[in-house]
Amino acid sequence: MRYNLTKHKILKALANKLTAGMDENGRAVGDIKVSKSDIISLVGKNKRLYAVIISELRANNEVKYLEASDSYIIETVDGLNSFSNKKYLNKNWDIILSYLKNFAQIFIPIASLIVAILALWLKLNTQDTTHKKEIKKIESRLEVIEKSAQKNITTPVNQ
Repeated sequence: MRYNLTKHKILKALANKLTAGMDENGRAVGDIKVSKSDIISLVGKNKRLYAVIISELRANNEVKYLEASDSYIIETVDGLNSFSNKKYLNKNWDIILSYLKNFAQIFIPIASLIVAILALWLKLNTQDTTHKKEIKKIESRLEVIEKSAQKNITTPVNQ
């Protein structure tokens, strides 16, 4: 993700320099190049990151290195097209959305499973409590019936 944001930042700096150095007819009349040190400062002085990003931008023909001045310019066709279409910002959003999609595909089933287990556990506990109450009622009725049956047995019947 960081690579894509940095690529866009570099293309933006190069595009701004290009448009600042052009006249109203679209010809380069001023300085349209950005020094290598300015690009490195945009990257954050991480030489590995700089090497990876610049090599990708150069491979895609989006920037061009000028050895004589140790600087870069944006390629007017591919580079400006990538910048204006926000190619790397869109790639970054695609990555973020992919992460969110993967998270949702994992989290939602797990959360559903947890909710289902919790609901089942609560239902079983509720039923268990209800059954215990019913058993106690039946036992108390049974005791009443047994007591009345014992009274009938122990009491002599008058004939």
